[in-house]
Amino acid sequence: MYINFLLVHGRMSFLYSGIYVLLMTFSHSLVLTRMDFYSRVVIMVTETTFFPNRKSTHGKNALPYLQDDDSINLPLKFLPNGGCWALRITVSSGMDDLTYYGIIDTGSPFLTSPSQAGPILQPSQYKKTSEQYGQSVGLTDWKSAPFLTLYSQQGLVERRKSILGLVASTGPEDTESIFVGLIDKDDNRPTFVQQIGKRYSNLCIHFNENILELSKSSKIPSDDPDSLKLIDLTPFGPNLHHYAVSCSELVLYFNYSSPSSILCKDKSKLSNKLVIPQIKLDRKLIVVLDTGLTGCIFSDSLTNELISKFPCFDWKGEDGLSPSVGAMSVQLPCVDGKDIILSSRKEYFYLDSFRLPWFDDEDNHPHIIAVGTTFWANTKNLSIDLKSHRAKISLPR
Repeated sequence: MYINFLLVHGRMSFLYSGIYVLLMTFSHSLVLTRMDFYSRVVIMVTETTFFPNRKSTHGKNALPYLQDDDSINLPLKFLPNGGCWALRITVSSGMDDLTYYGIIDTGSPFLTSPSQAGPILQPSQYKKTSEQYGQSVGLTDWKSAPFLTLYSQQGLVERRKSILGLVASTGPEDTESIFVGLIDKDDNRPTFVQQIGKRYSNLCIHFNENILELSKSSKIPSDDPDSLKLIDLTPFGPNLHHYAVSCSELVLYFNYSSPSSILCKDKSKLSNKLVIPQIKLDRKLIVVLDTGLTGCIFSDSLTNELISKFPCFDWKGEDGLSPSVGAMSVQLPCVDGKDIILSSRKEYFYLDSFRLPWFDDEDNHPHIIAVGTTFWANTKNLSIDLKSHRAKISLPR
């Protein structure tokens, strides 16, 4: 999750994911550190290489540079231990190169880079800021990359003087959060999507094919019966441009292996399944589509209401809301009135809850559910159309 303390933004990007970073250079060492956000830490994989100049990075058999294609397909690497999809990126000064993988993240707007890119990058007009990822705060130095290269199936995509965040580790529990943010808007700095091409209006992550597709043409008409209407969160707080949709029903499945899982005396009247229609809640229920998240996050406003209205269930596990809740699903209403149901996947399921400092009024904002890889691992693709303001999720048959 993302907060800019210097400019006092209200947005957080749900970056509670296992994070992998792969840096390529010619030093003959492989450094591995594993940390993961199930225990408030991050997964990182680093490997470094040094390229003497930009020309040698691409080699004689390199793909051609693309000029202005209508669509590009960017291959992704799926990292199963952390449950995330990563994109290969090269930053270059014209002499020195650094290649790394950043996590594809529909919950944040910016491209960030590891600290090893520091000597390659140049100063920019944007001041340093303190950013919050999950519940950890770190310093981000906004730099300019003389050359930024992406590797599409059609050829190399190069941009010059791209703004990106250089993430600094400030403590033993802090790690570098390396993301490719796909939120297209920000009120203070240029986003990754804007810098790659302002005319790319449709983003599609093909999870089953490990492809990020960017297209200039709109691919989800506003009257597409299977599409989801994107909800505007800006009335509730500054600089809130997350991809959010309505949720008509939440279903939770509780683990009852522990004697403390149920607090009611008459346990015969309870099952391990709790169905919560939107109409039973005091606030609107919103789902944020977040590929930079491994598990799932509830806003504390939602958790507090659930505790109040359903006291028979034990809402506090040893760490967050897990392991009391072992699985869940969300029901999302499509334009034609039908629903699409996203269900969690066991190996990536984790549920936590905390206050999201996005909103102007704590008593007047919707409940938030951020859904991550535990749901995306069960889908074929996620499409976001920036022109029609629609999303579309395809499930396996």
